[in-house]
Amino acid sequence: HLFGFKSELVSQLNSFQFVMEFTLGLIVVVLSAATAIVTSTPGAGKNLKWITLTTFALWVFLSSILAGHYKFPLTFDIGYKQITSLCLKSLVVSAIIPGALLLFIIRKAAPTQLGWSGAFAILGGAVLGSVVLDYSCITDNAFHVLFSHILPVFLLMGAGVLIGRWALKW
Repeated sequence: HLFGFKSELVSQLNSFQFVMEFTLGLIVVVLSAATAIVTSTPGAGKNLKWITLTTFALWVFLSSILAGHYKFPLTFDIGYKQITSLCLKSLVVSAIIPGALLLFIIRKAAPTQLGWSGAFAILGGAVLGSVVLDYSCITDNAFHVLFSHILPVFLLMGAGVLIGRWALKW
């Protein structure tokens, strides 16, 4: 699931909306990493936080709009539950390595804003995981996209606050 691509990928690559969602997602990843590093410096990064959060909000908005274009047959059978579980696991696994790497780099800088630094480090990894899922997930069910690709990013960011407060103490 993590390493395979869905069959209609080529047609989606030609879609302006899909390309915009991907581009915004990558911008959020880069801005999140930059914000996580900059906010580890005392008194720095105030404007960058808001730029990153605004870009993240645009990505969520665009992803939600795209989810509205996805198919809506709401079948909650065994297959749907397995796909959802697989996507959640893939998203978390995709977020772990970049998030942990950013936390390691930030910890060396002796950050003062532990929660913000942790939240943005994990946000970058989670959005990267969500962008990867867009290319590999086999279902276009709108509820699935919202609850298995977008909502977990928010939850991981919230967890990033706690992880940052714990992992970035010095």
